Amino acid sequence: MCRSIIPRSAKLPTSRALCPTRESSQSRRGVLGLGSYRSKRDEVFARWSSSIKALAARPNVFVKLGGLGQSYTSLRFDEDAEPPSSEMVAARFRPYIEHASQRFGTLALYV
Repeated sequence: MCRSIIPRSAKLPTSRALCPTRESSQSRRGVLGLGSYRSKRDEVFARWSSSIKALAARPNVFVKLGGLGQSYTSLRFDEDAEPPSSEMVAARFRPYIEHASQRFGTLALYV
């Protein structure tokens, strides 16, 4: 199995040529929330969702959404005064999970 960590549209032609079988893409770094990206959650989501859409157009790609709450993302809760409730976590991650599941379907997406 081939494996790509960063879902960038620039990688698509090379990964297609090198990996004619299944390809697994982890979406780490796709939801960057550090430095100048910290206050650009909508812009980051738009770019991420565009990359996910491009990846989903390929029939041999499977995607894993993991690490959405890590400290390098804009979705983290580490700066909140209280730990988040399950509802808060679900609300913050929902757009990413829903977008990826709509694009990939349940057989090509794992969380």
